[in-house]
Amino acid sequence: MSTPNSSTDGTPDTDGPGFKLHLTFDDEFTNGFQSSPDGSVGWMTKLPDWGDDGRTLWGNHEAQYYSDPSVGENPFSVSHGVLSITATPAAPGTTPEGQAYRSGAITTFGSFAQTYGYFAVRAELPAGQGLWPAFWLLPANNVYSSELDVFEQLGNDPNTIYSTTHGETGPNWVVNFNPIHVPNVSTSFHTYGVDWEPTTTTFYFDGHKTVSVPTPGSLNSPMYMILNLAVGGQGSWPGADTSTAPASMKIAWVRAYATAATRDVSGSAAITSTSGLSAAPTLNGAAALSASDWTAGSLTAAHSTAASASTKVTTSTEHALSTLAIQPHAHSTSQSHAFVLNLQHMT
Repeated sequence: MSTPNSSTDGTPDTDGPGFKLHLTFDDEFTNGFQSSPDGSVGWMTKLPDWGDDGRTLWGNHEAQYYSDPSVGENPFSVSHGVLSITATPAAPGTTPEGQAYRSGAITTFGSFAQTYGYFAVRAELPAGQGLWPAFWLLPANNVYSSELDVFEQLGNDPNTIYSTTHGETGPNWVVNFNPIHVPNVSTSFHTYGVDWEPTTTTFYFDGHKTVSVPTPGSLNSPMYMILNLAVGGQGSWPGADTSTAPASMKIAWVRAYATAATRDVSGSAAITSTSGLSAAPTLNGAAALSASDWTAGSLTAAHSTAASASTKVTTSTEHALSTLAIQPHAHSTSQSHAFVLNLQHMT
């Protein structure tokens, strides 16, 4: 079992593409957790205002209230350099909007954003029906023109993560949805990364490339990072939560890097010193994962960019958004919409 910052999962701590990267954001939580509800200090502990108060996503049928000390309960704790975001059942009538759970969300909205580059988190995810952790990016201008989901995960299936791009390509709104079969993510720490480039977006798990997809045409402006632990309600993608026990998403570090194409690095948390320039490890090197760490019967090779199955269907905006756990902010409902499914299986 890997520890938060060990390499016992077979890959170095800075899992990512094997080329020069310039560190632009880094939080190791070694000095605690710096945060504020509005993001004026450290991480912002709610979502931006999308017509609600940023404490839940009603359009996703979520059952949690994103809390922080300013609204009565703190879901965040740090122990030995690991940040925990904990979801707990709420006593009836104790959440401002009647949600059955309290949990947490952290974002770099207003404090860090960039266009293109490599983004990664090392985390251990909770298991349990209805739990819904995620690491995703949204436009810094707060206009919903694209979305990049490094991972979403449903707690009832700890062997699958979902990596997705959303955005406009020509006249179409395209959702490129990639279920990826992985080792159990609830029993140890793993690294989840994405290399977002102008023409191609490539997802990584523990330094191994899982899938590459075309970058949507509208995915070309500064994005900020979000990490959250949602809890599903009735009608949600993960289904309603059935547990009464607290559950935690544990985060060892969050990092962003500039690649050759990166631009528009901004915010008070951005690292601008060239001391961050370093060689990232080569993928799938001598310390690669052992075969026993992976489930047999793969659909594709771990390093292949080809999808084992690709199905495109036309769907309504509302269905695509609700199915893929995103909250629409601003895009044309007159567009046509395409849904691309790529099934990936690590070997």
